[in-house]
Amino acid sequence: MTILFAAVLLFFLCAVRAFADGIDMRSLDRYIRKKRAAAGVSRLCLLLDPEKCGGMKSVESQCLEALGKAEKCRQYMREAKSEKDWREAMKLLKGLEDFARKDVFYTYCRNNAIRLAIEMRKERMIDFATRAAALVAVAVVVIYIINYNVHRDRYDRAVALFKAGDFAAAEQAFAKMVYEDSREYEKKAKTYKAFDIAGYISLGRYPQGAEGEKEPIRWRILAKDKTRRLVLSEEVLDRDSYEEPKWEREKWKDSRIRQWLMSVFL
Repeated sequence: MTILFAAVLLFFLCAVRAFADGIDMRSLDRYIRKKRAAAGVSRLCLLLDPEKCGGMKSVESQCLEALGKAEKCRQYMREAKSEKDWREAMKLLKGLEDFARKDVFYTYCRNNAIRLAIEMRKERMIDFATRAAALVAVAVVVIYIINYNVHRDRYDRAVALFKAGDFAAAEQAFAKMVYEDSREYEKKAKTYKAFDIAGYISLGRYPQGAEGEKEPIRWRILAKDKTRRLVLSEEVLDRDSYEEPKWEREKWKDSRIRQWLMSVFL
């Protein structure tokens, strides 16, 4: 029952709204017919007795002026699609001094102009936000590509320095970037630089003391090329047999000492 009452009330309100809008437009239509008739009467009087009806000339011009404004106003109101159309209708209504419902029409046009202005502003804001977001996205992608290419170029040059044996310059170059394996290259360059400028290098720790405590290993550089160094420890670090105790000679790759060096010793 409540739902039915609400539906009937809503229908009644919509009908009243539509009826009111129809009254408004019909009142404007009546005003136009009234001005058209007054202009016709004035013209007829001038035709029948120009001498006695000389003052009707100004009446006719006033009626025609008001008629033109009213017809234009009605056209704007029926075909309005923008705030500008409603504003034009408001200007024309100001000139209709003897139109009884001028204030009602003016308020109606003003409300529609404000509504369309707000909608247009929202659309512009949405359009601006969309364009701004697109520009930001493009800018981010462009910046990312530029940074990637710049860092990649720096990385490639640093790797070239490392492969050329210029470890000091390579270390500095890798230290200034965070890119892929740059930290590992930096550590290698630092180590290789130390090998490159010294006859001895300390690298790693191994039990060497009397009680087996670990001490730094001192290496002597015997030979070098761009990226490799041949080194020999200054002290004997450990000892083990070359092969298992059996009566056949083993190749180096299969020897017991090599397996021990590559596993337990490291």
